[in-house]
Amino acid sequence: MYTTQDSKVLEGKVIVIDGRLPNRNRFEDHIKSHGGRITKSVSTKTDYLVQRILNSPSTTNNFRKARELGIQIMDVKTFQEMTSPKSDDSQTLEGKVVVASGKLTSMIGKQFRDYVKSHGGRTQGTVSPKTDYLVQCDLSASSETGKSENARELNIPILTETTFFKMILPHDVTLITPAEINKSKRSKREMADLLDRVEQSLISGCRVSFGNDADYERDTLKAREQLANDTDKKRRLGKPDKYWIARRFSKLS
Repeated sequence: MYTTQDSKVLEGKVIVIDGRLPNRNRFEDHIKSHGGRITKSVSTKTDYLVQRILNSPSTTNNFRKARELGIQIMDVKTFQEMTSPKSDDSQTLEGKVVVASGKLTSMIGKQFRDYVKSHGGRTQGTVSPKTDYLVQCDLSASSETGKSENARELNIPILTETTFFKMILPHDVTLITPAEINKSKRSKREMADLLDRVEQSLISGCRVSFGNDADYERDTLKAREQLANDTDKKRRLGKPDKYWIARRFSKLS
C-alpha cells in the first residue's frame, strides 16, 4: 500500500497522524521518504492531519484543533493519492466526481470543469454519496458552507485548492499558489524569497506552475527566460526585476 520511492513531494511539510493505522510504521516511512516530518500534536505549523478513514464528527483533540486552524484533514487513501507518482499525461481523476464550493482563487467555474475533465474526472453542482472530493479555498470553521457540511456528514474528503492540484501535478512541478503570489506583491522581501524558491526549483531540474498545472510548460519556459534576464540585468545594473512573477500571474488570471 505504501511506497518509499525517493520523492520530496512532502518536503518541509508537517504531518500529524490521528488515531491508529494499519502498518503505521510503513506509513511513517512513506512520509519520511517523501521529505515530510511527523509530529504528535496539531499546531499552527501542521500542514496535514491524516486519519485512517474520515470520521466526522470526530472527538479527538487533534481533529478539533485542525478544524479550528483550517488545516487540511484527509484520509489515508487521499493522502496516498496526493503523494503517488504521476506523469504529464496521467488521468489522475479517472472516474472521480469533484464538487467545488465557493469562489476558487485559481480559476473560474468553466476553467475548473474543463480542468477536471482534462484529467479524467467530472464535476457536479451538489454533494452526493457519489462525490469523491469537495474542493474549496478555505478550510477554516468560519468558511463552512452547505456543501462542506454535507461532505462532512458523508465523510467525503474536503481539499484545499493546493492539495487538489498536488494530487494531479507531476512531482517535478513546483506549485506557486495564488496566495503566495498575492502575499509577495505586498513585500519586496517576500517577492525575493519567492523568486529564490523558483530559481532553486529550476536549478534542481524541476518545473514550475503559477496557480495550477494547466500551463506549467509555458510557465517554466517563462521562468527560465526571466531568470536569465534578471541575472543579466543584475550584472549590468545591480537591479534585478523582482516583480515579474506578479505580472506573470496577472496575465494567467
